[in-house]
Amino acid sequence: MELRGFDSYEVTLGDLMRGERASMGKSLIDAERDMRIKANLIDAIENCDLSAFKNHGVVSGYVRSYARYLGMDVDAAYQRFCEESGFRPPTVDFATPSPAKRGKRGNGAADGGTGPSHALTQSRFAVPPAPSRLRAAVSLSGIASTSVLLALIAGLGYGGYALLQEVQRVGFAPLPEAPSVVAEAPLIVAPEYEPDRPDPSVYQANGALAGITLPSELPLPAVPERDGPISAIDPEKSGLYAPPPEPEPVIPADALEAGAADLASAGPVALPTAADPAMPTAPAGPPTVTVEARGEAWIRIRAADETIVFEGILRPGKSFTLPESVEGAMLRAGNAGDVFVVINGSSYGPVGAPGAVARNVSLVPEDVRASLKTVAAPPAPDAGPATRSADASAD
Repeated sequence: MELRGFDSYEVTLGDLMRGERASMGKSLIDAERDMRIKANLIDAIENCDLSAFKNHGVVSGYVRSYARYLGMDVDAAYQRFCEESGFRPPTVDFATPSPAKRGKRGNGAADGGTGPSHALTQSRFAVPPAPSRLRAAVSLSGIASTSVLLALIAGLGYGGYALLQEVQRVGFAPLPEAPSVVAEAPLIVAPEYEPDRPDPSVYQANGALAGITLPSELPLPAVPERDGPISAIDPEKSGLYAPPPEPEPVIPADALEAGAADLASAGPVALPTAADPAMPTAPAGPPTVTVEARGEAWIRIRAADETIVFEGILRPGKSFTLPESVEGAMLRAGNAGDVFVVINGSSYGPVGAPGAVARNVSLVPEDVRASLKTVAAPPAPDAGPATRSADASAD
């Protein structure tokens, strides 16, 4: 008994296709859903059964599509399907047989009328191809169509050009009657000298007014330019609504003479001097408040409206002068033992203990005099006038 191996059995195309489909994990229903081909036609392709196809013209397309879906060689799978199923694709042979072949084959009797192209070549609608000639490439219908198209293009072009020329043309329509003159222009003559003006000849060399220049037109008045905006004009002080000026008081003549006599009898009048205590003095301005540091200290000055006026570090001997417009200023200082307040040259302080932080120290002059004690001015030479430190650095 001969043992048969794997190669002893014939592996058909259907076995290969079913194996590939099983490797993909696809069933016939899955393949039908993916390829939009009915499951019975897919099964017929795997079994090489041509009876399931009503139209053999679609067999080659279905076989190739299914082989491409399985990842197989399309041409090899189609060739093997034709060998196993006996399928022969329909071919068309319009070639006219030679006389020798026509006598040999006759009217299809030599092969029994079963050739692949017998049904088409023997049809009464089959016409043998005409030999290739130059005149066959040019047809009368093509020439006629081209001529009509060229004539249409030429007509449209000429019509557009004529329309453009007509639009650009300017014409004058004739009037039924000539236009009449509505009004005549006045005659312009040179003006004559007015009778009240002297004759220009009197200003010549021999005239009576030869030394006087000929009078000319009056010059235009010089109008000063306005040096301020209109919004600065007060209607209550100038213009139509301004009050009338107050009349100056009239002093009688006898009163003037009496006053002059009194001044003459009184003698010189002594004017008050600056050393005279009776002389009124000008009121002093607001006191100057300055925050100075005799050691490196951080300070922050806040106004009454919570606006930060200054915040930074003062180096030793440097100071910051509080602006006069700031009201109710409060001071917060680090290393408060080296921070002093100077009011009009008088030093007060320190504002706190050395190394401590002083909070909510009022910089109002009355509060400073009441809460801090007077100290001597620092001996440092750079502690000059209370000015803001140039090297004060902000946080």
